[in-house]
Amino acid sequence: PFMVLPLYATMQKIPNDLMQAGASLGASPSLTFMRVFLPLSLPGVLAGCTMVFVLCLGFYITPELLGGGRTVMVSMLVSRNVELYNQFGAASAVAVVLLLCVLAIFFVVSRFISLDRVLGQK
Repeated sequence: PFMVLPLYATMQKIPNDLMQAGASLGASPSLTFMRVFLPLSLPGVLAGCTMVFVLCLGFYITPELLGGGRTVMVSMLVSRNVELYNQFGAASAVAVVLLLCVLAIFFVVSRFISLDRVLGQK
């Protein structure tokens, strides 16, 4: 559901005239989609993926309950180090590694698309 909101906002801003122009120039519907609609909707796809990624980072209750403790995610590892083992140093080290990974992913995403374009300011 969190992916739908940025996708809808981006796809609603794409003018129908562009699709009609592609069709009037002789492109098939699939080619018009691939060459016109898809590139214009990529900011919404990247924004939605980023939003879902951020929400999934701290989401550890459901995997803990459904996985039965067999599947360990990074956020669960931080929680266990603090709650069960009282190892704040280990928990903070894992949290810093997670933070650096997230910042690296955001840096890579920002190379492909600017924040102004994702927010619809340009």
